[in-house]
Amino acid sequence: MLSEGVTVIGRGADNGIVVDEPGVSRQHASIRGDANGFWVVDLGSRNGTFVNDTPVGESPHRLRNWDRIQLGGTSVHWVFMESEETMEMPRIEGT
Repeated sequence: MLSEGVTVIGRGADNGIVVDEPGVSRQHASIRGDANGFWVVDLGSRNGTFVNDTPVGESPHRLRNWDRIQLGGTSVHWVFMESEETMEMPRIEGT
């Protein structure tokens, strides 16, 4: 679970979130949380950070519920949700 402050994601054992995948840099990306929400930035990784298949650079990218975060070319991805209170179920046409 993320909280206010900065959480670093990467292969290095000292990161807040450790991802042991060859395409992930030692310090790949970070997520910063504050009272206004959460933002992700790439930390100069070799293979990039993506939100919903869009590359994220060094400028903070605001995360929204149901955003899909992917590090490099890994098959691992996460779905971002701020909290259960702010979640909205995706609408499916015809229902």
